[in-house]
Amino acid sequence: PIRWTQAASMLYLDQPYGTGFSFASSNTSGGVVHNETQLRNAAAAAIVQFFDRHPQYSSRPFFIFGESFAGHMAPNIAYRLLELKAQHDAAAGPAAFPVNLRGLAIGDGWVEPTLQNAAFPTYAFATGLISDELRSLLDTRAKECAKVIAGGNYTAAFYGPCYYQMLNPIVE
Repeated sequence: PIRWTQAASMLYLDQPYGTGFSFASSNTSGGVVHNETQLRNAAAAAIVQFFDRHPQYSSRPFFIFGESFAGHMAPNIAYRLLELKAQHDAAAGPAAFPVNLRGLAIGDGWVEPTLQNAAFPTYAFATGLISDELRSLLDTRAKECAKVIAGGNYTAAFYGPCYYQMLNPIVE
């Protein structure tokens, strides 16, 4: 039998740096990103560098997979790789770009939090999970959530009227 490691390869990037399996030293800030543009550029550069250093993998189809906030990150990284490929192709001619990007997939993507939070009560009510009274309460929270997000305070939104304050009453 063929093992999956003989048929496929997997490269993990923790993004942003300092999350997941990676760690950032408390006395350095090198590599830490502060916005989605920096994240996109750093991740794409890391991927290109990996394939430059390991050309034996360059011909393999490359897919980007992500979950949750990767609804923002995965498309941004793929977009940057396509930009780099276009720049490479314009400058290098027939030499192949080292990344054979073939697609991306997002699971449970956190793409548009205002709309996603507002959809929770509607969906839960339509499927019979919550009462009309709870739906009304959650619709009010969704409006509060939208205001906090519009104000740009995402931490307050997450720990306040959004997400868990929306989902926990549905689950309970």
